[in-house]
Amino acid sequence: AGCPNLESLALFNCYKITDAGLATLCAGCPNLESLDLGGCTKVTDVGSATIGEGCPNLKSLILDGCKQITDAGLAMIGEGCPNLESLNLYNCNKVTDAGLATIGEGCHVLRA
Repeated sequence: AGCPNLESLALFNCYKITDAGLATLCAGCPNLESLDLGGCTKVTDVGSATIGEGCPNLKSLILDGCKQITDAGLAMIGEGCPNLESLNLYNCNKVTDAGLATIGEGCHVLRA
């Protein structure tokens, strides 16, 4: 089941998307390379963990406005998404320098 060939998905401003929906998505789309969750305000660190566990091929991630994401959530993404090249954390006001450090440690191909 799922969409094993799906590589890109934009869910921008789908403010009713929750961690549960994200878990189902990540479990069924292992080849996802680009994910836009901008404005998905119900996504939390639990959802970040799901991304880290289920999307190892992710190259681009937009979390713009995901205000419930914290350093702990970024740590899970940093550990599970080593191919991440682009990350948008605009308006993620719970992220600190410590969260950025975990991304830097795990995602060695991030581009400016």
